[in-house]
Amino acid sequence: MSSKAPENLQSAALRRSEAYLAETQRLTGTGSFAIAVESRAVTYSSAEHSRLYGFDPGGSVEIVGTIVDVTERRAAEAQPVRVAGEQAALRRVATLVAAGAPQADVFGRVVEEAARVLGDVDVSLWREEGDGTATAVAAFGG
Repeated sequence: MSSKAPENLQSAALRRSEAYLAETQRLTGTGSFAIAVESRAVTYSSAEHSRLYGFDPGGSVEIVGTIVDVTERRAAEAQPVRVAGEQAALRRVATLVAAGAPQADVFGRVVEEAARVLGDVDVSLWREEGDGTATAVAAFGG
């Protein structure tokens, strides 16, 4: 058996290991990189790191690190807060309706709460008159 056979097996094992790492990084949204301490130049960027940050690995020239894409986790963490805000807005409007508040007050609260839920935008509420025209009944914002 030649001395190249163990080297070829090691090279194949290394390539397989690198492929597994690349696939794992792709599936988990993580990437790895290296930065030269003196120059602070990125010397290595995994394919997933390059994809996540739009980095060009061809321009790189070593602090070694890894990154994790937490975009989906942050969105999932924010969802209960968003839903709670929407439910609180609905409760405030429903409380006015249950108290028998005048329509103008209810409509005013509806547009105010909608503006808050949507992110402090201008909101208006219109009533269709049935004859092709509409009347503004409430507005909130600029």
